Amino acid sequence: MGEVATLPDRADELFREVQRVAAACQSELSVSREDDFVIVEGKFVVWDDQGPLDSYSVFIGFFSDFPATSPRVYETEGRIPRDLDRHMYPSDGACCLTVWEGWLAEVREPTVEAFFRGPLHDFFFSQTYFEANGEWPFGERSHGVAGVVEAFSEVLGVERDRQVIVAYLRLMCRRHLGGHAVCPCGSGRRLRDCHRDQVEALRGKVPRELAERMLRQVDTIKRSKKTP
Repeated sequence: MGEVATLPDRADELFREVQRVAAACQSELSVSREDDFVIVEGKFVVWDDQGPLDSYSVFIGFFSDFPATSPRVYETEGRIPRDLDRHMYPSDGACCLTVWEGWLAEVREPTVEAFFRGPLHDFFFSQTYFEANGEWPFGERSHGVAGVVEAFSEVLGVERDRQVIVAYLRLMCRRHLGGHAVCPCGSGRRLRDCHRDQVEALRGKVPRELAERMLRQVDTIKRSKKTP
């Protein structure tokens, strides 16, 4: 078996990957490093089908365990109001890009490039579109637990019901799936006679470790419509 990479090794690898991606698709960004924290600063350019559309001054911090931990993203010129309705956390001005565990479950390979071209670009493109049109181009999620429920319901393909989502995730977290378990859909039937194929497919799509993270997120936090 190969040796597990140490924290400095992972930080070195991440630093090189961020440098490569920034140079390839966002040349106005600079990349530096402070210990195990990779820092990206400068102008992030937003594109549409016609080419460059807009740009934002940003600070992005990557933790060395990326993609396990979501990068911290800030718009640094105060152009975007610190308001939840603009998907900005009022407490510290951080950008609310996405429900991270939902993105990890949906994306095929959660690389730095996928992050740049996906959640990061979509966030700032959406801000530009909203400024021009007063609406969000990709729709809008609720704040807090409701937004997490919405994201996870899409990942799992189930209704937007917190209890149903928790029931599915609990089965997905098991090491072994027995057909005698109660189906998480709420029918009261045994899993083998109901949605076993669906649960098995989800277990193949979402790794157990990620399912455990998703479960902790919806099973331990209280309902809130406005608190991020």
